[in-house]
Amino acid sequence: MSCSEIWPNNVSKITYFVVAKLCLCYLIPLFIITACYVAIWIKVCRRNIPEEKGANTDKSFNAQMDAVLQRSMLKVAKMMVVVVVIFVLSWFLLYIIFTRVKLRNPLKIGSVEERILMVSAPIAQW
Repeated sequence: MSCSEIWPNNVSKITYFVVAKLCLCYLIPLFIITACYVAIWIKVCRRNIPEEKGANTDKSFNAQMDAVLQRSMLKVAKMMVVVVVIFVLSWFLLYIIFTRVKLRNPLKIGSVEERILMVSAPIAQW
């Protein structure tokens, strides 16, 4: 037994896939995640280390504090890039498979491509 979608026409099927699945479930969340992390990055870049009254104003101390701040900013940037890349990679294969199935010709029964997609689709969903 198998389930299949029945659409009034091919345009409806493609429109639904592009808008509801591809845009709402992958591209818009990717844009939102990226925009939020860019906003966080801007906030981190603009922050200043508060100075204490009577604090040591030695140039070497200030240089050390600048180095600590730079390392901190680099760690934050790496973390943000890793989160976005993991999101992209974790969903990319699944949406490539969905796009292939929805927007190209139907798969030929028993073809190598069908067997590859039958194995890779559950792995990509997992």
